[in-house]
Amino acid sequence: MTEETFSDEILMRFADGELDPDMVARIEQAMETDDRLVARIAVFIETRAQAQARRLLGSRQQRTHAGRLVGCRRYQAGPGPGP
Repeated sequence: MTEETFSDEILMRFADGELDPDMVARIEQAMETDDRLVARIAVFIETRAQAQARRLLGSRQQRTHAGRLVGCRRYQAGPGPGP
């Protein structure tokens, strides 16, 4: 059986779930006998997960920082006008 070669772009799209079912089946079949292919895909999946985690953490940090700024401004402004 001839070993099929997949480009990095195709494997990245596989890791991102962006391929059509026929291509997914071809890659999964090749993975059954090609440990190097499995390792390449694992790198793309790990990289994707790390990038997603950075985006989520960055977004959370920005919201937390913004909340702290609002709290500081309220504190600096002092109490509001009395009755």
